[in-house]
Amino acid sequence: MKNIQKYNLIFSFFIFLLSAVTLSDAHSEDCRESDLWRKKYVWCKNNQKDISRRLFEMAEYINTVRGYEMYLASENTQPELENRAVKKIYELVSKADLIEGYQYVLKKYPEPEKEAKAAYERLCSIYYSIAEKQNTVQAYYDFITVFESVPENYRKKSLARLVRLEEQRILDELNSVQGLHQLVKQSEIEKTGRLLYQEAIDAKNKGDYTTFEWKYSTILECDIFEGSEVRFDLQRDKELRKKLDEIQKQIESLRKDFRKSVSIFSAKIDKLLKNQNTQSRYAVHVRLIQGMQNEKISSDLPVIWDRNKGTWENYVNLGLICLKAWKSPEDIISAYLLR
Repeated sequence: MKNIQKYNLIFSFFIFLLSAVTLSDAHSEDCRESDLWRKKYVWCKNNQKDISRRLFEMAEYINTVRGYEMYLASENTQPELENRAVKKIYELVSKADLIEGYQYVLKKYPEPEKEAKAAYERLCSIYYSIAEKQNTVQAYYDFITVFESVPENYRKKSLARLVRLEEQRILDELNSVQGLHQLVKQSEIEKTGRLLYQEAIDAKNKGDYTTFEWKYSTILECDIFEGSEVRFDLQRDKELRKKLDEIQKQIESLRKDFRKSVSIFSAKIDKLLKNQNTQSRYAVHVRLIQGMQNEKISSDLPVIWDRNKGTWENYVNLGLICLKAWKSPEDIISAYLLR
């Protein structure tokens, strides 16, 4: 009951302050002629910075996402305090470590970029961890295809894993035949390389640039193709090299436009979460993790927890008092995702 009384008192006072500072020119002519209104208007204008500071201090005392958003919604904010409010919101989001919270920051607070980039990096880390846990060609392929504008380190790691898994597949096939003569083995490697070469060309023509880069890199980077004719031919293929350079430049250009990258990233996540018909295990697991964060793991929930709302919605209103009510993404990935 003490928590409820505390929050009721705080919010009542906060609403009172907001009502006192949201006076604007939209009032009627009759109201403008009111001596009381004029005095209040002049007082607000003369004390705007002090009012803004007091509102922000109240938001800090409440220390919830909703509290800081109430400050940001008032008409007496200051640029410095606005940035601090967004920073405080991200700190709360980071402590909660809810996927839905990071997505919220990206959509609602793309500026200032520091907090948005931190949310973006964390989401990329979570989604890469899903692919890494599955450790399959399809998982890494889905990750790169869905999140094409992810930071370079995640794309490079995913492509490297695709190449190594492809190499392992080829080696397993070659080693499955007992007593294979070295010349025959080399001939099979050349055939496999030619097939990969053709797959790279077909993927390029279809606009499937993930597969194109993956097959191309397999020939160039795998030890089994060292000294092979197919690698030599690929290295001389200026058209494919040019296309690969174009793809990499496009991706780099997209990364530099952070707001565009985030917009595409957010749209892809939304599509992934809404498309219940996809057969991709990777997409299924992305939805699973976000869904499981809405499953409360603590029976010691705050009295004012709204059981009709999700975890993120409750956290927005209640803040740190409900911090132990859900699992972290890593805990869910570790416990529930099978390769």
